[in-house]
Amino acid sequence: MSQVSSILTLTSEYALRAVVYLADQGGKRVSGTQIAKEADVPSKYLSRILADLVRARVLDSTRGKGGGFQLAKDAKEIPLFDILSHFEPVFGNRRPCPFGHEVCSDDTPCGGHEQWKMVRAAYEKFLHQTNVSDVSGVGTDRE
Repeated sequence: MSQVSSILTLTSEYALRAVVYLADQGGKRVSGTQIAKEADVPSKYLSRILADLVRARVLDSTRGKGGGFQLAKDAKEIPLFDILSHFEPVFGNRRPCPFGHEVCSDDTPCGGHEQWKMVRAAYEKFLHQTNVSDVSGVGTDRE
């Protein structure tokens, strides 16, 4: 089991795998089937994720022969936040209380609210400051 999966939703982890795989392809268009195989993501599940990433302008897609998916920008220009903000509930308009409280906000905080708020802010900062090239093999000696 991946270390990341304990922090991210499964959908977010799959989105990251797909985007990092595409970054490692150096701008080459890749079919959804190939991404699913190489990133070890169920194909049907991945197709919805890829469509969301195209709508979010993280990926470009082309249909037909020679079509497929590729990054919409250079990997250095795509912060992880641009990928994960579409899949992680912690970044939505209605941020759920991670401790299960129905009512939890700055006005009516639960016992862990202030500490969690600091963790969430640090997490968000990391995602804004870390781009796809930082976590992919692009420009590194990693194999």
